[in-house]
Amino acid sequence: MDMLELVDLAERRHAPVRTFSGGMRRRLEIARGLLHTPRVLFLDEPTTGLDPQTRAAIWDHLGRLREEREVTVFLTTHQLEEAEHCDRIAIMDEGELVADGTPAGLKAVVGSDLITVRTADDPAAALALRECLGLEAESDPEGLRVRVADGAAWVPRICDAVPLTVHSVTVTPPTLDDAFLHHTGRTIREADTEPTGFPTPASRR
Repeated sequence: MDMLELVDLAERRHAPVRTFSGGMRRRLEIARGLLHTPRVLFLDEPTTGLDPQTRAAIWDHLGRLREEREVTVFLTTHQLEEAEHCDRIAIMDEGELVADGTPAGLKAVVGSDLITVRTADDPAAALALRECLGLEAESDPEGLRVRVADGAAWVPRICDAVPLTVHSVTVTPPTLDDAFLHHTGRTIREADTEPTGFPTPASRR
């Protein structure tokens, strides 16, 4: 496959690199790294700044390299959605390895689902959840947030316990952001402000 076509630069193959935008130069770097079909490929936040179409094309190609040519891919990133593509993830915090495993395994450690409830009176709803169900709800701009195991099973109970109009209820399973917070005690956004703390996912075959 033509690497320039992969990263949507085929029409610029004869243009000087100095005329490329930042995003175009990023795509060219990825094409150069894939050009010789390496057995081991190291990537640092490979799809940051790319448009969704190019990002999807690159991940599809990396997936084919791993499956068809058994290329081992090591990836470092602060973008945890990139880490979802990995077979295994290692979370680093202040230079120390704090956890490793599959994406599903790391999320399973968190265990609980996140239920977000929006009502006509969130403070009153939070009080009702505490008194009727023993649930402690946190308030944020999206509504009340409650963490429980098997969130879907709790939705009817929550709606019955709240004597108010319930505008919406959503259930979100654990994410890699939740796993990062669980193991480091802070969110990925907080870690981004401190150069000594960041996750290092690795994808390998």
